[in-house]
Parts: sequence; C-alpha cells; structure tokens
Amino acid sequence: MNPLYAPSPAYWVKPLLLVLALALLIVVALLIIQFDLFNPADNTRAIWLPGATDTRVSFAPGDTQRLYRFNARPHDITRLKLNSQTEGFAFAAEVRDSAGETVALFNGALDSVELELAPGEGLYQVALASSVPDHYGTVTLSLADGQIAEIGASPASAPLIAPRCSALNPTHADVLVRSAPSDSFSILGTLAPAMTIPALGRTDSGWISVNYAERLGWVSNDVTMLQGDCVTLPQVLDPTIPIAPDDAQVYGLEVDRDGEGVFRETISSPQGDSSDLVWISVVNLHTQPPNNYREFTLTLNCEGTGLDAVRWGSAYSPTLVCGQTIILPFIYGTSQQPFSVVLPEGSRQSYVQYTLVVTPGGSVG
Repeated sequence: MNPLYAPSPAYWVKPLLLVLALALLIVVALLIIQFDLFNPADNTRAIWLPGATDTRVSFAPGDTQRLYRFNARPHDITRLKLNSQTEGFAFAAEVRDSAGETVALFNGALDSVELELAPGEGLYQVALASSVPDHYGTVTLSLADGQIAEIGASPASAPLIAPRCSALNPTHADVLVRSAPSDSFSILGTLAPAMTIPALGRTDSGWISVNYAERLGWVSNDVTMLQGDCVTLPQVLDPTIPIAPDDAQVYGLEVDRDGEGVFRETISSPQGDSSDLVWISVVNLHTQPPNNYREFTLTLNCEGTGLDAVRWGSAYSPTLVCGQTIILPFIYGTSQQPFSVVLPEGSRQSYVQYTLVVTPGGSVG
C-alpha cells in the first residue's frame, strides 16, 4: 500500500461484512440455546405452545393426533389446561417429559383437564387426539404458572391420570384394536397373543380404551383381560352411545275418552336429559255416567342401550320397567295423572328411546 494515499472506502467493506456475519452467528446461537431447538426430546412435527394464551385445536372427521411442545418453568409450577369448546366432543391426551417418559395419560371421555408440572428444566410434549373420530370439535390448550385451585373443583375438571394398567391378550389369536368401541368401526391394528397394551379406561358397554401407537384405540373385554394396577382404572364413557338433549321439564298428552295416544322421547345417563315428566289428560269426560269414567292401559316400550335401568310410573316413586303395563282409571274431575320416565342416579351409561302407549282398557260404567 502506498502510504501517501488514504485507503479507499471499498477497503473496509470486507472486514465490516465479516464482523456482521460473526454477530449474526452469535445471535442465532443464543436463540438456539434459549428455545432448545436441538433438545433431544424435540419432535419436528410438534408445534410450539405459547404461554399466557389459548391455542385452539380444531378436529375434523378422520383427523389424526396433534403434537405440541413447551418448556417447563425452572422455578415455578407449570399448569397445563385442556378444554373442549364443542358440546359433546371429548378428547384424549398424553404428556411426556424431555426423556420421553409418560407423565400423564388422560382417558378418552374428558372435556376438561388440568395438570400441574413441578418446577424443572427440559421440554415437554403433548399429544392430543379426538375421542369421537366422526365428529367435528375444537379443544383449547393453555399454559400458566401457579397451583390449581382446589376449592370448588368439580369431578369433570379435576385431573384424571390413568394408573399403570394394561390390557392383555390371553388368547391364541390376534385381537383387533378398533378406532371406537364397536365392531362396526375401523381397525387400527392388532394385539398379538400374550402381548399387552397400556389401558386408559373401561366402559359400561364392555370395552377398554388403550394407547395404541400414540393413538386412542379400543379392545373388547370379551377377548382381553386387565393386568397390573387396575383397581382405580377410570370408568370412561362410550363415545358411540348418544346423549339425549335437554328438553322440556314437563310434557302433556291429551287422550279422548274413547281414543288412544302415543308419546315418544329419549333419555340418557350419566350425561344429558335423564328424566321426563308426562301429564296424561283424558278429555271429553262428562259429568254423568256412562261417559264420566274410563280406564286406560299404559305401556312403555323401549329401544337403545341400558334398558334395564329405566324406571317409570308414579311421578314420585316409579317402579315399573320397560315392557310393563298398568291399567288406570280416569274420572270426571280427576282426569289428569302425572307419570315419570327416569334413569335413576348412578345408572350405567344409557341412551333410551321410549314410547308411552295409551289405549282404552277395562270396563265402562
């Protein structure tokens, strides 16, 4: 370089670019450290779950599970909350820690879950799946710090963690694992003889919900058996059994003194409308014989699931069951009588379509 001349501006471009490139590399390295992008437990399919906000997850019929990830708080409890935003839409979920160990399994009949994670380091992953694969639904995920309030907590919102329990295939043939608890639903795979699969819950209808290759599956009680710590295995709802919608508190059925009548409705348990009150009124009765009095035969016919739990009859203490008949008198001045059709509290999961048939019967005086 000639010392008599000052360096041209282009002389400093290359050193400046090198400095900028080095600074950029430092920033990228800091971001990698901060967000644990190379954490061994990371999954490229998992979506980052932000804190202090709700993440909405929408499912359409046939959708597979969704994966999310988040960092544990090193000095405070982390609270993970999942809520169904669609009426009648339930979900299943599994939470794993940075080592890939299962922290919690939630059964497939939940619409609200809260989980506390102790202070610590590392990445957590959440697998979320629909329990009703033929329905649309939305679930929200949210992260917060602090403890879950215990006062006023309801069973529906309390954390429900499945115990260490498995479903065993004791037969000499493969057991089918289905996408829902019914032989009419699609097959996810098979469970080989003498092999086990993690159990998540059991239904009143004779099925066990299982974790099959990170998907919610179902095996029949008829060809499997439970083994392990299964005493507290949760009772879960069968998603194939419908729920009766809430309806009128009181119904009325008018029947002509020489006519007949039919009333149809649905009830379900433990969710939905579990009881109906029906007032039967006989009209056109006169003040004088012979048209001041009639007898009618009442019969309740039932279809659906859990028919043996149905009770009907007296509005205050029904004791009759589906298929039974009763003959009742109606007289001018007392021509109305109330009847109830109920699934008593504590009944197993049921959905019943019933028909109350009123026909003329008995003598006319």
